[in-house]
Amino acid sequence: MTVITIISVTSLAALLVIWFIWGRDREKITITTEYYPPDDLDPMQIEYIASGDISSSSMYAMILYWISKGYLKKVEKDSRAGAERISDIPADQPAHARRLFTRLFGRRSRIWFDKMPDDWNLSTMLLRETRKSLQEMKVFESRKAAFESVYVLYMFLWLFILLWMFRYNVVILLILFLIGMSIWIMRNILVYHFRLTQSWVTVILAVGFMMLGAGIILQQSIHLNLQIIDIASLELLYFAGIYLCAIMEQRLNAVLYGRVLGFREFLKSAEIDKLRELSAIDPAYGEEILPYVVVFGMGTEWSDLWEVEATAKLPKRN
Repeated sequence: MTVITIISVTSLAALLVIWFIWGRDREKITITTEYYPPDDLDPMQIEYIASGDISSSSMYAMILYWISKGYLKKVEKDSRAGAERISDIPADQPAHARRLFTRLFGRRSRIWFDKMPDDWNLSTMLLRETRKSLQEMKVFESRKAAFESVYVLYMFLWLFILLWMFRYNVVILLILFLIGMSIWIMRNILVYHFRLTQSWVTVILAVGFMMLGAGIILQQSIHLNLQIIDIASLELLYFAGIYLCAIMEQRLNAVLYGRVLGFREFLKSAEIDKLRELSAIDPAYGEEILPYVVVFGMGTEWSDLWEVEATAKLPKRN
């Protein structure tokens, strides 16, 4: 075995050990169908359970959530849409909800959706307080540091390998940038799709073969003198390492996570007959689930359903 192969295989083995000890979920996740958000959790809490993070979408979803609860009302003016305060939210609401409500409506009674705040400090505080609001449910282990450690280790290993291969060539920075971007993309795929579908597996395999071909061409063009086993081991380290970094998010409450996934799957595949049935039981059903549709980024999937909103009693799009 060559030095490159030994380094690649040893590095991958180290990443596997780290994932096995700290990174893997301890419980099997079973997806259960849910027609309502589990335990009446708000959109920001649902997004955190699903992804371990919150986004600007959940802030907008929280406004829709408060509208459905009657604390706000929709307003329109000159083709602009927004929300106006009717009353304050109850004092027993979670800290993240009270902070966001105060930030949006503490000094004003109306806010326009095209003027939503984009404040990094606000997002950080909302994430921290959302996490605290779910502490009793033990949704996540505190593992941001674990992911960052694995990420740094993985990038350092690649820096060492690339220095060995290219010495101080500028191509090192480009490759490191592409590897970092690949990890970010894979994490987003897993966050928003929750599991790799067959199509994504096909794409990854196709890219893998393309990288193998590119590796052979590269080693011939700049005389790296890599053997096939070197290229194969580097490919294995590349894809397996990215995947291991991406899944370093251990969920402690597999039951709750499965319920959230089940709720998301129902929204994704909801049929109009089922929506009619639920709306007949609860006329406000459409307005109640709309914030969660926004959180899960399903505007496209739901576009056809809006055409039958009158029958299903779903709220109209502006």
